[in-house]
Amino acid sequence: ATNQVVAQSDIPGTSIVGSTGHPRIAVGAGAVWVLYGSELYKIDPESGSIVETVRLPAWGDGIIANDTGVWVIENGDRQGVTAIDPTTLVPRQIASLPPGFIQSSTLDGDTIWLTAAHNVEPTGATVELIKIDTRTGEVASTGIPTTNVAAGGGRVWFQGFAALTIAGTHPDDVVEIDPVTGRMIRAATVALGDITPPLLAVDAHTVWLLTQNGLIRIRA
Repeated sequence: ATNQVVAQSDIPGTSIVGSTGHPRIAVGAGAVWVLYGSELYKIDPESGSIVETVRLPAWGDGIIANDTGVWVIENGDRQGVTAIDPTTLVPRQIASLPPGFIQSSTLDGDTIWLTAAHNVEPTGATVELIKIDTRTGEVASTGIPTTNVAAGGGRVWFQGFAALTIAGTHPDDVVEIDPVTGRMIRAATVALGDITPPLLAVDAHTVWLLTQNGLIRIRA
């Protein structure tokens, strides 16, 4: 309402050098969650004060949350997804993935969507769209090559290719996928000119792309 800062918190033990080492943040389950390496901070959204801190079993590269839960995305030896109990902060790995690198993640209802780099025969290394059931931990591969994924308003979009084959160019398509059937619904072509994934956000009516050249709005 006023655009005024109402609370500010220092996260102990964190530092940013160049473009590395920045904390990850998520909001859900009654708190703000900050992930820095293997340290998870639970923050009161009203006061901004740190409520509790826990050290996780592995280094986290991403964090997502909703009204009921918190999930940490892990790379390395424990490649996969770990659920965090919002009350006790006890971690429990619900899904593991083959060696590679989880590049982006998002949450839509009871489904976690990931883009994960791994070897796929016969094409070799690719970044593939994968979904994980938060209740059962079941991992389902879509076979869709992509480099970024976001969800919102009951919709799932990714940055990739509108065809199931990997082209020899940068992924300039922004594609909506049916979260139930996995079928591609529609696509918009944006000249991104860089394989580095832009920041991607989705609501019920719009897809937002924050690129090196500015903010792009796609009405969809």
